[in-house]
Amino acid sequence: MLLTKTIPLSLSILWRFAVTFPILLIGLFLYGALGGVIGFVIGLILPGTLFIATFLISASSGVIPIMVGARFGFQSKLIRPGVGYRKLIVPAIAYGAAESLAIGLILAPVVGLAFVQVAPNLVDLTKTPETPALDWLTSAGASVSVAGLVVTVAVFTVASAARASLLVPLAAAALGSDPDDRPYTPFRNLGASFWPLFALVAISYVSMMVLYVLAFLAVAFVAGLPALATSVTEIEGLFRGGAIENPIWPAVALFLSFILVGLWGLSLQSAGAVLAYLKLQGGRPSRHMVDPAQRMAPPAPPPSPESGPRLSADDLRALRKSRQNHD
Repeated sequence: MLLTKTIPLSLSILWRFAVTFPILLIGLFLYGALGGVIGFVIGLILPGTLFIATFLISASSGVIPIMVGARFGFQSKLIRPGVGYRKLIVPAIAYGAAESLAIGLILAPVVGLAFVQVAPNLVDLTKTPETPALDWLTSAGASVSVAGLVVTVAVFTVASAARASLLVPLAAAALGSDPDDRPYTPFRNLGASFWPLFALVAISYVSMMVLYVLAFLAVAFVAGLPALATSVTEIEGLFRGGAIENPIWPAVALFLSFILVGLWGLSLQSAGAVLAYLKLQGGRPSRHMVDPAQRMAPPAPPPSPESGPRLSADDLRALRKSRQNHD
C-alpha cells in the first residue's frame, strides 16, 4: 500500500529535484568545502579532528538530499516547512553520523567473521592445487564467493534498515515539527513504519541498480557501444585540454540518465518518509498546512494610510472656522 502511494508522490518530488539539481549540487559542494576548511583549521589546534570533521561532512551529505526531498514532498501536499534550509545542517550531521556508525558497528563483526572463515581459503587460492580442479574450485574458490555474497547481502540489508529507521525523523527535521505538531525532537519516532519503509528502501536500491543497467543498455543500443566508448574517451581528453573530434552525446545522455535514476531513488525514499510522517498524524490537520484558496488567491493590496475621504483646502478651512466658532 505504501509503495503504490509513494510512486505518484516520488514523481512530484522528482521534477522539483530536477529543476533544483544544479543548486543542490553547488550547495553540497560549498557545504563540503566550507566544512573541510573548518575541519582543517580545527585540526591544526586539535590534531585528529580533521578525520572526524571529514566523517561528519561525508555522512551528513548522504542524508541532506533526503531531507530536501522530504521538503519537496510536504510542499506538494500543501504543507509549508517551518524551518529554513540552514536549520537542516545540525540534524543532517546527527542523523548521518548515526546512520554511518550503526552500519559500521553492525557490519564490523560480520565482515570480521567472514574474513576469518575465508582467510585459509585465500591462502589456498595462491597455491598450486594438489586435488582435481573441480574439487579445488568448489572448496577454496566457492568459499570465497559465498563469503563475498554474504557480506554483500549484509551490507545491503543493514544499510536499508538504517535508512528506513531514520526516514520519519528526517522528515520531521525537514518540516521542523513532530507529527503531533510539537516542536521537532531529535530521533523521535525512530523506526516508525519500519517494515514498509525497509521494503521501500530495499526496492529503491534494487530498482536503481536495474535502471542503471537498463540506461546503459539503452544508450549503447541507440548510439552503439563503440560510439559510447569513443564519447567517454573524448570527454576524458576534454578534461586534459584536448579538442572534441567525435560526438559526445552518448556519454552526456548516459550521464544525465544516471543522474535522473539517482534522483528518482532519492525521491522514492523521500516520498516514503513524508507518507509515513503523515500516517502518524492520523489525518489531523497540520499547523503548517497551506489553504489552497489562499495559495491561488492574488496578494492583497497594501493597506492605505488614509482612513477617510480626502478633504479639500476649502473644506479644511471651513471645518477649522466652525470649530473656532463652536469654542
